[in-house]
Parts: sequence; structure tokens; C-alpha cells
Amino acid sequence: MAGFAQPVAGFTTAGQQMAQAFNVFAGNATALATALSAMPRTLTGQFQHHVTVTFNGAEVLSKLSPEIKSMVTAQVRKSLGQVFKEQMPDAGVKV
Repeated sequence: MAGFAQPVAGFTTAGQQMAQAFNVFAGNATALATALSAMPRTLTGQFQHHVTVTFNGAEVLSKLSPEIKSMVTAQVRKSLGQVFKEQMPDAGVKV
């Protein structure tokens, strides 16, 4: 019987150490769960974007690739037309 008691005592000690490790883990897991539940669930904001493109002279346009050049030219014409339409509707300017 003495040969059986010594291995069982070693097993009991290992079991107690494992139980202590699980208790420490449980405390840390609870702290993590509390921290995660305190985190905000949604992120809201108001965003505004404004882009201003300024270029001087035809030299800039002449150096652009044809696709970009046509895009920039079309947008500038559209913007100028809109300005004339809104600010000077009787001017009769067509861009």
C-alpha cells in the first residue's frame, strides 16, 4: 500500500498546481472579458473632403498624359460652365 500512496501524493500535488494555474487563468480571462465588454461597439464620425486643383498655364496640360489631359480639360470646362451659368446666366458664355 505504501508503494501506491507515494505516486498518488505526487498526482495530488500536480493536480493542485494545475488547479492553481486554472484559477490564475480564470482571473485573467475575466479581466480580458471585462475590458472587451467596455470597448465601444461602433465608431462614428463626420468626414468632409475637399480637393482643390490649381494649375498655371497650358504647359502643365501639355505635359499630362492624353487620358488625364482630357479628364482635366473636361472637368475644367464643366466647372467654368457651371460658374458662368450660376454667376452670370445672362452672359451667354458657353464653355
